Amino acid sequence: MEQSKDTPRAFSAIMIAVIMALIILLTYFASIIGGFNPFFKLSAKTNAIKDLKNDGELANDLFAIHFDDLYEVANKIAFADSKSAVDDVLSEYIGCDQFGDLRYFSGDLEFAPNGLPVENEENELILNLVKLNEPGCTDLYFDKTVLTDCIAFYIPIKGSLYVDGLVSIVPARNVVDASAILNDRAAVTAIVAMDGKVLASATSEAFAEKYSVGNNILSFVKKVTENQEYQNLVLHAITSHETVSDEILISGVEYTFATCKIAASEEHLNLITFSENNTITETEIAYVKQVIYVLVLAIVFLIISLVYTFIFHRRSKKVQAIASLTDANLECANLEAFRRNALERMAGAGEKKFLVYNLRIRQFSFIKTQLGDEKTTKVLKFISEVIDNFCNENETYGYNGEDDFYVLYRYYNENTFKDRIQLINAIVNKNETLIEANLALKFFVGACPSFSIRRKTVKEMIECASIACDMAASNVHLTHIIYDEDVRAEKLKKEKIEAQMEDALANGEFKLFLQPKYSVKLDKICGAEALVRWFDPKKGEYKFPGEFVSLFESNGFITKLDHFMFIEVCKYFQNAVERGETIYPISVNVSRVTAIQPDFISFYVGNKKKYGVGDKFITIEFTESFAMENYDTISSIVDQLHENGILCSIDDFGSGYSSFNILKNITMDELKLDRFFLTRGYDQTRDDELLKTIISLAKSFGMSVVQEGVESKELFDKVVSYGCDVVQGYYYAKAISLEEYKIFVNTNTSIKYKSQVK
Repeated sequence: MEQSKDTPRAFSAIMIAVIMALIILLTYFASIIGGFNPFFKLSAKTNAIKDLKNDGELANDLFAIHFDDLYEVANKIAFADSKSAVDDVLSEYIGCDQFGDLRYFSGDLEFAPNGLPVENEENELILNLVKLNEPGCTDLYFDKTVLTDCIAFYIPIKGSLYVDGLVSIVPARNVVDASAILNDRAAVTAIVAMDGKVLASATSEAFAEKYSVGNNILSFVKKVTENQEYQNLVLHAITSHETVSDEILISGVEYTFATCKIAASEEHLNLITFSENNTITETEIAYVKQVIYVLVLAIVFLIISLVYTFIFHRRSKKVQAIASLTDANLECANLEAFRRNALERMAGAGEKKFLVYNLRIRQFSFIKTQLGDEKTTKVLKFISEVIDNFCNENETYGYNGEDDFYVLYRYYNENTFKDRIQLINAIVNKNETLIEANLALKFFVGACPSFSIRRKTVKEMIECASIACDMAASNVHLTHIIYDEDVRAEKLKKEKIEAQMEDALANGEFKLFLQPKYSVKLDKICGAEALVRWFDPKKGEYKFPGEFVSLFESNGFITKLDHFMFIEVCKYFQNAVERGETIYPISVNVSRVTAIQPDFISFYVGNKKKYGVGDKFITIEFTESFAMENYDTISSIVDQLHENGILCSIDDFGSGYSSFNILKNITMDELKLDRFFLTRGYDQTRDDELLKTIISLAKSFGMSVVQEGVESKELFDKVVSYGCDVVQGYYYAKAISLEEYKIFVNTNTSIKYKSQVK
């Protein structure tokens, strides 16, 4: 009873404290609103700077867009194989407002787009830009030819025999659109030169009814303020190299102007905004009012919550107990509830046979990325409903909160079990959300029987079903795997591998093998792929990657192995160069586990430099699945690798949920087609058209195309006829040891002599 008396006392004390706090806060914020004008003036300057930074980024983007467009023209010129080809490229852009007047420089001569020399053209600003031989633009200047203010953009062209650089002379009005920069809170936005000349401007509708900016921002300030001090403030702001904001009175109304340099214009131009103070401090005033409103609501909510907690304390405990056994998203049994329900059903079923099977969604992270969280939950709920409809009174199921469902199944024979799985899969794929997203969902299935030699607990059956599912995940050709002695032996084998892997790496048991790659155009070797083999000194034989790589990926050891293989390749290059041996580029596989490590770039780039490996002699191969599931990550990685002379490839394209977004969004150098494209499908004609289309599409993006798994002359002739650049497979050469590879590259590596050097 004593405890119940203390509860309302504590509640009253809390309420008094909250009300006092509310009174203090109301007084404080009222004083700010009513009497502390400097607070809002400071906020106006701060907010003006924040808005300016956003506007500045937009202005920079407008300049950057022009550079990007110009780079596209420059890239076309770089690939031109004659001067007439250069003229043909530029002739497409004659009269184009986007680029204005195009010129190109070759040696000391300047040429028009039609290929004729430009005579008596001496614009010192442009000539200085050309001498620097770096991308950039001039200050705003008056062009006598077109009689208007212009900006000249310059891009050097490297690798061309005919053109040194490209110049675009653009009327200033065509470079930027100030209305695209004007934000909702600014009255005026203008891009101006350091002498005040207005390149472009935009005003809000309300401001435009009263004032016009005109051609010079200093003249505008003089007209609307008639105050020399304000004119000096603006002049200082646009001539300094700083981001500045200050107060200015326009017809008695308080405004704040802010200005900064536009970096993409080589700091020749400024962005300046004028914003009414009442407009850009609305957020602060609204925030104060909102905080007060929220505090009042919080007190009301607190009172209701305390009453609710006091009255329904016992009921909430019961609800929590139920919730602890239910998955919150799917509203079905969780794994613990499944264990309890399965135990109850098996205990009352006599001698009936049961399976616990683990239904795991393949490539769940990719599907989740494609659908988003909300739609993924809908699909999971649908799967839950499908499984629930199949369960009879002796069966039950649960969800582990990720990509796994567990089902207790009344077992009759293996055929009925397979039929159950296939039916579930077929019905799930009729889900509207999956159909709309053009996704076909599949499962890995691992099962554990209750009628094995040693009777297992439900917990053990769940664990064994998971083990079998892990094995099914490493063999996509199997419908399901039922845990038995073979599975147990495979598990023990993996445990043995894990126990040996560290010593094997330290003892040099992992060996570098290289599989030569054949260039169709050159009719000889053009490189090789680095492959790992594990030499067992006791048995005197090699283990192939399929026996250990997937395990290493799951336990994280793959990163150490990837690093070891890369160092071995770098050492080979260093030693071969020192001995004057013939070398060709080598591709190195990288696991997704390795690629997401924080030191990935520093390790691969650092060791490339350490061992003196030349640019473009190393290609890093990323798996298709990693590229699809990590667009932003891999795009950043590829850019950094390119900057450091390392090429990039998409490996095993076609082995999973292939997506053309990879080709569209990531600038890879090479596309490696999985042997899947060479296997016969439902219709050979459709198979061939698909392969031909993929090769053509990849080449149109400037990628080299490598076909893996070419093992016969028939397949070789087919992929060559479809335009494949590089062929890899047993028809040309198998993976060979480093010493055998050194002999290989010093023989005749033409495909005609493949039988002699294979």
